[in-house]
Amino acid sequence: MGGREIEPSEELEVRVEIRHLEGTRIGNTSDYSSVRFDIQVEMKEEERRGEELTLSFRFSISTKPPVAKFEVGGRTIILGPSRATEAVLEVDPETQVPTILYMVYQKVFTNLFLLSSFLDSPCPPPDLLYTSKGRRTTPMTEEPEQPESPRVEDQAVVQEPQEVEAVKQG
Repeated sequence: MGGREIEPSEELEVRVEIRHLEGTRIGNTSDYSSVRFDIQVEMKEEERRGEELTLSFRFSISTKPPVAKFEVGGRTIILGPSRATEAVLEVDPETQVPTILYMVYQKVFTNLFLLSSFLDSPCPPPDLLYTSKGRRTTPMTEEPEQPESPRVEDQAVVQEPQEVEAVKQG
């Protein structure tokens, strides 16, 4: 994966809990090589107590041409000393993306991959935040409604809390 490497750290634990995962197939194309991904990201600090920081996150990913839309949201809990926590909150000067955002996306990517497989749609790349193929837009904005609603059989939704394996990284 290009860009910034995330090195493991014994002093920091990052847990990612997915609370909302949705995918919608909105169109067809036979040439996935022409599909580009736009990503909108929202991350907010929810609570900070001692050596524990809780952040909420939401990724909205759409394709151009319009083939599929994905949305994933939840929370991440960072456990560790404040200096290690602050280090993962720092913004990479080259990409303007905080390290923690890369870490969260790495954890939710597997779910996006499975969801896109169920929908028979192109999958966002694992390095979407590292590449110029995806464009970040902050803050998140609502996309205009599609004139025709997708069919129920073209949708997959998971809304139960799901904890993705906890890993130690820095």
